[in-house]
Amino acid sequence: MNQMISRLAVVSGALALAVGIGCGSESSEPPDVSAADVEKEAREALDVAADYTAEQRQKMMERARLSIDEAKRELTDARSSLTKIREEARGELENAIDRAQRAQDALAAEIAELQQAGADQWATSQKRVSAALVEMEEARREIGAALSGDDTQSGAS
Repeated sequence: MNQMISRLAVVSGALALAVGIGCGSESSEPPDVSAADVEKEAREALDVAADYTAEQRQKMMERARLSIDEAKRELTDARSSLTKIREEARGELENAIDRAQRAQDALAAEIAELQQAGADQWATSQKRVSAALVEMEEARREIGAALSGDDTQSGAS
């Protein structure tokens, strides 16, 4: 929240300065800018910032939902593969599946929190969802490695 207020203060100051310069007029007289004009410009800057934040939050939630959907499909496939692979490889795949399931649950929880988060919590929520997305991707790669590792081992037998 403090970061956003600081940024908006800078934007508001820049707008006030731009309006104060007179947009290219050569007059040495100070421009006629009222507090209402500056307040209006600042409010418009706040609206733009709020719209941008909402758009970014929506994009992140959509990306997270897609990752969860893909992970669900991969987990289903991986679980069905458990019965088809050699006993030695099952433990590795089961561990990878468990990790992916935990990552998927954590990501779903972070999405729920992100939906409830206000603008002041956006930065923290964004970092947590990003970290959960990274964990989900790593867990999915681990499943792929466990499955491909078994295929390689099976072919070598």
